[in-house]
Amino acid sequence: LQPDGRIRELEGRPEEEWPADALLGGVFTVFPNVSIANFRTDAGRVYQVAQLMPGPSVLESTTVLTWLAVDEPDEAALSIIDKQVDFLVHVVRDEDYATGFKLQQALSSGAMPEVLFGRNEGTNQRFHRWTDALVGAATPEDTAALFSNAEEWHSPPP
Repeated sequence: LQPDGRIRELEGRPEEEWPADALLGGVFTVFPNVSIANFRTDAGRVYQVAQLMPGPSVLESTTVLTWLAVDEPDEAALSIIDKQVDFLVHVVRDEDYATGFKLQQALSSGAMPEVLFGRNEGTNQRFHRWTDALVGAATPEDTAALFSNAEEWHSPPP
């Protein structure tokens, strides 16, 4: 999977011509445990900020979901936003986390000695390769070289 191609369409255009939707679309990860997603609703743009904190064991964690509306919602807008929030809570709790718990149960059985996750998650693979490269940079010059060659991080994983 490639990132949203709309960002590439901005190359060579003056910044004042960049449409906000092209810049704000998607989910952004703030290392190590925060993600920010945004949604355009009939009530305007709404952001979901997810903070994931480890729990007392490797099988436990706490997720704090916070929603922010760009504009102060009136009663009608708040109803629309509440429906969006209900849907997103359902997706996170009843789909994403439920699937993760089932996977963890299956893995805990020991039936398979190892499992490879994320083969179809190109964006996550790039993120982890980039993080590994940054952590492995021994000097400020190494870090600067990574940023000067950032284009290679846009390509599909090997």
